[in-house]
Amino acid sequence: MKILYPILCVFLSLPCLSQTADFSISTPEGSFCAPQVVTFQQTSSGNPESFVWNFGNGKMGNQPVERITYNNPGTYTIKLIAVYRDVAVTTEKTIVISPRPNITLTADRNYHCKTGEISFSVSGAGTGSYIWDFGDGSAPQTTTSNQVRHNFTQFGNFNVRVKAFNSFNCSQEASTAISINAISLTGTMDITSGCLPARPRFRISTQLLREDALANVLWEFGDGSAPVNNVSNTVQHNYTTTQDITAARVVVTTNLGCTNEYVFPEFGFGLPPQNLASNMVSGRDTFCGSEYVEMNAQASGSEFYLWKFGDGRSDSVNTNLTEHRYRKLGDMMVAVTPYQNGCPGTADSTMINIEGVIASFNVRNTCNALNNYTFQNLSLGNIDHLAWTYGDVPNNKDTVNFHGSHQFPVSGSFFADLLLVDDITGCRDSIEKPIYTAQPLFISDKNSVCKDSMIKYHVERDYDPAGRFTYEFHVNGDTVNNGTTNHLEYFPTAHGLYDDFLVIKDNYPFTCDDTVHLSEPVRVKG
Repeated sequence: MKILYPILCVFLSLPCLSQTADFSISTPEGSFCAPQVVTFQQTSSGNPESFVWNFGNGKMGNQPVERITYNNPGTYTIKLIAVYRDVAVTTEKTIVISPRPNITLTADRNYHCKTGEISFSVSGAGTGSYIWDFGDGSAPQTTTSNQVRHNFTQFGNFNVRVKAFNSFNCSQEASTAISINAISLTGTMDITSGCLPARPRFRISTQLLREDALANVLWEFGDGSAPVNNVSNTVQHNYTTTQDITAARVVVTTNLGCTNEYVFPEFGFGLPPQNLASNMVSGRDTFCGSEYVEMNAQASGSEFYLWKFGDGRSDSVNTNLTEHRYRKLGDMMVAVTPYQNGCPGTADSTMINIEGVIASFNVRNTCNALNNYTFQNLSLGNIDHLAWTYGDVPNNKDTVNFHGSHQFPVSGSFFADLLLVDDITGCRDSIEKPIYTAQPLFISDKNSVCKDSMIKYHVERDYDPAGRFTYEFHVNGDTVNNGTTNHLEYFPTAHGLYDDFLVIKDNYPFTCDDTVHLSEPVRVKG
């Protein structure tokens, strides 16, 4: 930078002889390269009352410190007039703003499916030295050549940057994105279980670079057979073993030398299990509706059993024993089929009878008095005796009413129980359901809040957490479903006066929600 120091004093009185105008010049990095922000700070003697700046680029100023942006290279003369009470003193200096290099960074490839070297080149005039950062954790590299090769040793996405310097020591940065990732490879099979002999079709899906193509596909079938090499995305193979296949895989190699492998999930094939025998463990064929019916099945070579219980429900188990409780009465055809690796054997079936009673009821309450409950009796069978029992008065039984009803205390955890007896069969059944009551309070930590500031909501005198109630907050015009969490931190985004409220829901389909309002509206301001 070249600086000139001519000084002009306008004589208004003799004190002019003792005052000197001056200023300092600085930049954030010490360079003067366009575009450049330059800071000018007056350092004149004494206490000037005002300043007049002319920065040589058409801009003026009047502050002790000025920051001016020079967008174009060139030589600029900066003038400062320091105005004292009786005199004005002028000084000027010259700065040179140099051009930055104009560069472009390119790579011989921006995508690759294997690690290795990639070549980079910088184009642009007036460059002399370069600092390269390859974005892979390696140390920066300094060169005087505009070309460099770098060996990437790992997969990933990298932002490669270069900083180029010219003879004025002015710099410019450029970058390019490099993606080095293994080829995408997935596999599927048309069948993964069933009876031998089996001939599944394997298929792969790949995503290659546009200029690449498959060079070889190596198929290993995991059963000890010889691998198969081809250039196809599909192959079939004959399996004759009942062993589970855990090591079937495919290895793909491309013309560019890229490779990847895919391991197929475990699969297997089997033979039909033999000599199935099934029975009810108790030896009976008639059961009360309240019983868990135990069943047994055994077949040679079976890995699991598929039970169909005759009531529309089924279960798959890998043990000989299972049990089932019926929610229907009448004759039930129980069938069981043994399987080995998805290959079924011959099924066996047994007819049983479910008799007696099956207890069932639904739960409702009154929306304007949530602790008043009614229970609709939906039980099945010949009901000779029944008894309703409620948890707040366990020693009082209602043996008269077919449907139940009860007013529970306004706060607490209780139960409703229904007992049924069938005198003809001697069967009995009961069912119990939990009841929760409360008088919750919806509370906020403030009733006036600035927009985008936090307000906290919580519930006091809440329901028993065992009830797994869910909480729906209606705040600031929004609905926030908060799951089973009964508190909320919220940042309101709209001005106004809001009657925030909370809806508390239990898990019964026919009960009323409990809606609780704040004691006073929330004002959102700001």
